[in-house]
Amino acid sequence: MPYPSYPAVTTAVTLSAIEAFADAVGAEPDHGVPPTFAAVYALGANLPQMLADPTIGIDVRRMLHGEQEFIWDNHPTVGEELTARGQVVHDERKGSLRRVTLETKVTGTDGRKICTARSMMVIR
Repeated sequence: MPYPSYPAVTTAVTLSAIEAFADAVGAEPDHGVPPTFAAVYALGANLPQMLADPTIGIDVRRMLHGEQEFIWDNHPTVGEELTARGQVVHDERKGSLRRVTLETKVTGTDGRKICTARSMMVIR
């Protein structure tokens, strides 16, 4: 059975969002979009879709965010709209643990590749 993919989610990279994020993580908003802002436009975009998907069936009460990886092709800019498309790429059980990996590919306003994010969840 193929793994599910999810509808695209668009996130606007606004100055106010960057300032709020930078304040929350102790970064300098004057330096542009913090690399860790990818947690908002990649992980935050598609993870809720996966968690709500009954075909994946993740019990969030038993879930731990196990790994996070970002591979950047380009850096987003303030004012850009980013589009994230997520797909489950791995789902395995080993003993009493299950590992599910969500991969999100993010493109910019002009279609250029921004990054690929992989988030692995461990469910007991």
